[in-house]
Amino acid sequence: MIVNLGDTLSRATNFKLKATSHRVLDIGIERYSNAFFFEPRFSTVIPANLLNHEEEAVESPVMYGEFLVKKMVESYAEWKDFKLPPKA
Repeated sequence: MIVNLGDTLSRATNFKLKATSHRVLDIGIERYSNAFFFEPRFSTVIPANLLNHEEEAVESPVMYGEFLVKKMVESYAEWKDFKLPPKA
Protein backbone atom coordinates (compact mmCIF):
# COMPACT_ATOMS: atom_id res chain seq x y z
CA MET A 1 0.00 0.00 0.00
CA ILE A 2 1.23 3.47 -0.84
CA VAL A 3 -0.02 6.59 0.93
CA ASN A 4 0.70 9.87 -0.80
CA LEU A 5 0.50 13.08 1.18
CA GLY A 6 -0.95 16.14 -0.47
CA ASP A 7 -0.33 19.86 -0.35
CA THR A 8 -2.87 20.44 2.43
CA LEU A 9 -1.14 18.11 4.92
CA SER A 10 2.24 19.46 3.88
CA ARG A 11 1.11 23.01 4.65
CA ALA A 12 -0.53 21.98 7.95
CA THR A 13 2.77 20.46 9.13
CA ASN A 14 4.74 23.64 8.33
CA PHE A 15 6.11 21.80 5.27
CA LYS A 16 7.90 19.15 7.41
CA LEU A 17 5.98 16.41 5.55
CA LYS A 18 6.40 16.67 1.80
CA ALA A 19 3.57 16.41 -0.72
CA THR A 20 4.03 13.73 -3.36
CA SER A 21 4.29 14.83 -6.99
CA HIS A 22 1.78 13.03 -9.17
CA ARG A 23 3.28 11.14 -12.05
CA VAL A 24 2.50 7.93 -13.88
CA LEU A 25 5.22 6.02 -15.67
CA ASP A 26 4.52 3.50 -18.41
CA ILE A 27 6.49 0.43 -17.35
CA GLY A 28 5.16 -1.81 -20.11
CA ILE A 29 2.85 -3.97 -17.99
CA GLU A 30 -0.71 -3.51 -16.81
CA ARG A 31 -1.14 -2.00 -13.40
CA TYR A 32 -4.13 -1.36 -11.24
CA SER A 33 -4.74 1.31 -8.66
CA ASN A 34 -7.63 2.36 -6.50
CA ALA A 35 -7.33 5.99 -5.48
CA PHE A 36 -9.08 7.42 -2.45
CA PHE A 37 -9.04 11.16 -1.88
CA PHE A 38 -9.83 12.59 1.53
CA GLU A 39 -10.39 16.33 1.73
CA PRO A 40 -11.68 18.65 4.46
CA ARG A 41 -14.80 20.77 4.20
CA PHE A 42 -14.51 23.93 2.14
CA SER A 43 -14.85 26.04 5.31
CA THR A 44 -12.24 24.15 7.39
CA VAL A 45 -9.34 26.23 8.69
CA ILE A 46 -6.03 24.57 7.86
CA PRO A 47 -3.60 25.28 10.72
CA ALA A 48 -0.10 26.52 10.09
CA ASN A 49 1.75 23.94 12.18
CA LEU A 50 0.23 20.75 13.59
CA LEU A 51 3.55 19.17 14.59
CA ASN A 52 5.26 21.89 16.59
CA HIS A 53 3.16 24.80 17.83
CA GLU A 54 6.24 26.52 19.27
CA GLU A 55 7.98 26.70 15.90
CA GLU A 56 7.41 29.78 13.74
CA ALA A 57 5.04 28.94 10.90
CA VAL A 58 6.15 29.43 7.30
CA GLU A 59 2.61 30.48 6.34
CA SER A 60 -0.43 31.52 8.34
CA PRO A 61 -3.59 29.40 8.77
CA VAL A 62 -5.90 29.44 5.76
CA MET A 63 -9.45 28.36 4.92
CA TYR A 64 -9.29 25.14 2.87
CA GLY A 65 -11.64 26.37 0.13
CA GLU A 66 -9.55 29.47 -0.55
CA PHE A 67 -6.36 27.37 -0.50
CA LEU A 68 -7.83 24.84 -2.95
CA VAL A 69 -9.14 27.43 -5.39
CA LYS A 70 -5.81 29.30 -5.34
CA LYS A 71 -3.94 26.06 -6.17
CA MET A 72 -6.37 25.22 -8.97
CA VAL A 73 -6.14 28.72 -10.48
CA GLU A 74 -2.32 28.58 -10.37
CA SER A 75 -2.10 25.03 -11.75
CA TYR A 76 -4.78 24.68 -14.41
CA ALA A 77 -5.51 27.04 -17.31
CA GLU A 78 -9.23 26.22 -17.32
CA TRP A 79 -9.51 27.65 -13.77
CA LYS A 80 -7.69 30.93 -14.54
CA ASP A 81 -10.85 33.09 -14.45
CA PHE A 82 -12.51 31.38 -11.48
CA LYS A 83 -13.55 33.72 -8.68
CA LEU A 84 -14.91 32.84 -5.25
CA PRO A 85 -18.23 34.49 -4.36
CA PRO A 86 -17.94 37.38 -1.89
CA LYS A 87 -18.11 36.43 1.80
CA ALA A 88 -21.46 37.05 3.43
